[in-house]
Amino acid sequence: MLLSQFMSGLKQAIKAPVIVHDPSSFKEAVEFDIRVEKSQNLVCPNINAINTSQESELQKLKNQQSECSSKMELLVLCSMSSYQNCRVQVKISIQAGKLVPKTIDK
Repeated sequence: MLLSQFMSGLKQAIKAPVIVHDPSSFKEAVEFDIRVEKSQNLVCPNINAINTSQESELQKLKNQQSECSSKMELLVLCSMSSYQNCRVQVKISIQAGKLVPKTIDK
């Protein structure tokens, strides 16, 4: 009974080879099922599966980029043509992906 329930719950792609093998016990069916699944994964790996280590590396990079962007500040010295020898320091912060200029007279 356990063997027949196991067989009925198998994926269709795995069920056919297991039925042809005709296992005599539940243990034999499970062992054969594992071998069939491994061989199918070698031939046609699941391309939708993401390796968790790759996913965490991607998340680390996204976090670093976000942190860097939020802290990055650019200092720009601007020459004002209407004033002789006048220089204005413009501090530009990048916050939430937008430039936020602040002028500071020097």
